[in-house]
Amino acid sequence: MNGKVKYGNTKHYIIMGDPIALARARYGRGKFYDSQKNTKLVWGIHLKNQHHTEFQFSGPILMDVIFYMPIPATYTQKKKALTLNQWHYLRPDSSNLVKFIEDVATTICYKDDCI
Repeated sequence: MNGKVKYGNTKHYIIMGDPIALARARYGRGKFYDSQKNTKLVWGIHLKNQHHTEFQFSGPILMDVIFYMPIPATYTQKKKALTLNQWHYLRPDSSNLVKFIEDVATTICYKDDCI
């Protein structure tokens, strides 16, 4: 393939709002529950509106995800100026941010996130 990557079907999605990391399942009143159920539902609706009635992706996929992290309101003006245009390396970590997106996209963009 002479070093070039060949892409098949591509689709771009934009979800507005602060990035959210996947939280672990919670345990209470004798059972496990998903504390992010409502948030996932709202994000899923935004994703479904952009995916429309297109077929679900199948086979191996490549996800290129960009998160725009807000600067905390508690930072001083000096600290805000120092962090502007810098890479985010604090919590939440990127793996949990991507896991949240993968969970939301399951059954909308693809059948199972194991692909």
